[in-house]
Amino acid sequence: MKHWGLFLVVLAFTACHDDQPEQTYYITPEMSGIAAGCPGIQERIAISSNCDWSIESTPEWCSAQKVTAGGREYLAVEVMPNYDENPRQTFVTLSYDRTSIPVYVTQAGERTPAPMQWYTFPTNWFSDITYEPSDGSGPRKYRITAFELAVSPSWRKQIFPGNLIDRHAPGRKLTDYADKYTFNPIILAASTYDIKELAKPSLEATNAWVKELVAKSPHQSSGFFCQSPIRYTSYRQLHLLGLGNAGLNLDELVSGESYSGKEMEKRTGMIYTYSHELIRIFVGEFPQNLITETVSDEERREMSYINGVAYGRTAWLLVESDDNFQETRNVVSKIMREESLNTKEQRIRENLAAYYIRFDDKGDVQTEKGGDELIGAFSRGIGTLSILPVNFTTNRFENHAVGQMEITFDLP
Repeated sequence: MKHWGLFLVVLAFTACHDDQPEQTYYITPEMSGIAAGCPGIQERIAISSNCDWSIESTPEWCSAQKVTAGGREYLAVEVMPNYDENPRQTFVTLSYDRTSIPVYVTQAGERTPAPMQWYTFPTNWFSDITYEPSDGSGPRKYRITAFELAVSPSWRKQIFPGNLIDRHAPGRKLTDYADKYTFNPIILAASTYDIKELAKPSLEATNAWVKELVAKSPHQSSGFFCQSPIRYTSYRQLHLLGLGNAGLNLDELVSGESYSGKEMEKRTGMIYTYSHELIRIFVGEFPQNLITETVSDEERREMSYINGVAYGRTAWLLVESDDNFQETRNVVSKIMREESLNTKEQRIRENLAAYYIRFDDKGDVQTEKGGDELIGAFSRGIGTLSILPVNFTTNRFENHAVGQMEITFDLP
């Protein structure tokens, strides 16, 4: 009987023990998910729990770890940049025992730029850029108005302070009146506070004075402006940017022929360019009688005079690659900074094509074609290229107000 009594007691105890409920675990993130843009993101999510949760494996582009700060637990997530055009998604799973909670992660892909996206080079200050769309049978008709305009190669002999010009440049053709009218003496002022009186506005006399000023103060620098990199995805777009900004057929300088005959072969292209202004020459006083002749009010309204010319340096580095835009951009930046490259970056460097476009001391366009060695040449040229007119501003002839040039051209 004693044995049967002990057995019943043990049985009763065991039954009571099996009836107790299992421990319930919870893991509660403060946020249910993360939405990242293509550049990536770092995010901390506070976690409430009653267990020692852990993180299951994640893809290479999304790293996650458990951290503690201020007595609280957090899920720290880092989403790497997405250089692909396609979006991607995953989830980070937090688990303990049979409890698991997913935190969703989504990331946008790199946005593809518009096929004919416009960008303004740093040599210019445009107030408006518009175009009339083509109807399919004709060209786009572009119209640009500018406060400050780059000196294109075809204009180089026309750009000097005091010269009288038509404020309209149809087909990017600049009309000046240096040989049509008789000009009076003019006073010029420099950004170095020097003054010069000329018998009349003159390209040769102004250039000679600038050489004297630069020789006297060779290390002066009044401004450095850059826009890098500008992305292009076709030679048609490259033609638009070169013609509209600088009067240059960049597509022909790169490929040897027009985009209409040869389009871009590589996946993407980048333009690196700058405007390094060393000295600026102004018309020192408003010329009440710039010319001796009298012109009609109607003619005066369409005329401007060149009020200021900036002298300095500008150039273009074009890089084309079949690799991802952001990765190629990072490689070019590293080469410019003379930093070491990893194995993948070395492969990108070996496969890129580069074009270095600059002006020689006579103002003629020079183009070099090659590889990554031209990236260094472009960087060195910022301080070594010949000093030439870079851009100019105008005043209205009728009232000396700040002028705006109007450029029009067609894009087939």
